[in-house]
Amino acid sequence: MERVSGITDAGLTTLQTFPVLRVLKLSNTNITDAGLVILQSFPALEWLYLANTKTTDDAVEALKQARPGLKVTR
Repeated sequence: MERVSGITDAGLTTLQTFPVLRVLKLSNTNITDAGLVILQSFPALEWLYLANTKTTDDAVEALKQARPGLKVTR
């Protein structure tokens, strides 16, 4: 198993200050379903990498429905 970084859902709010963020790699982090709700408000996000996170399939599907066209890799 790969080492998990200290990035959390709360840390995602800091990234909201980057409105042109298009690619976000959150693999091997402590991101949860709550973090995916925050990501719904990232206007330019096109690609999201979520391997080895604490997110559920249901939350990923909800994010995809909220953000059609967003590509998510798990």
